[in-house]
Amino acid sequence: MEKFVLTILVIPLLIGFVIFSVDSVSEFSKSLENCSHPLLVSCFPFLFLTNNFFNSIAISHKKEAFKNLGLALLCWLTAAVILYVAHQFQYV
Repeated sequence: MEKFVLTILVIPLLIGFVIFSVDSVSEFSKSLENCSHPLLVSCFPFLFLTNNFFNSIAISHKKEAFKNLGLALLCWLTAAVILYVAHQFQYV
């Protein structure tokens, strides 16, 4: 029973992680399409943190990408905590 509950909790979080990660990559590529220097930003990813090379459309895509990246990390961390707690109580 415990493994069934664990599966019901973890599987949707991992699916959410994959979906949000793919959406994040898609939004990052859309923001690069509207970037004034896409090769420079691709070579130095920390330039995503500045708005100097992006127009308003790219900035909105970039914000959406960071939101999806944050949600993907939240799903991953939640699943990791659930699995850690389940391992500590030896449900796994």
